[in-house]
Amino acid sequence: MIVGVDVGGTFTDVVAVEDGVIKTIKVSTNVQDTHLPVLEGAREAGVERAAVFNHASCMRP
Repeated sequence: MIVGVDVGGTFTDVVAVEDGVIKTIKVSTNVQDTHLPVLEGAREAGVERAAVFNHASCMRP
């Protein structure tokens, strides 16, 4: 499994690919604690099975 995360100003998007199946998760971004939706989405994606976890963000003031 590969998991990728993008933290945006409104939503945090998580994409997981496992055995050719793509799963997408969209969580509301918490601008005060941006790590919380990352962890929530990653858990929902099944990150404990991931060989790769990639995180990127583009937060604008």
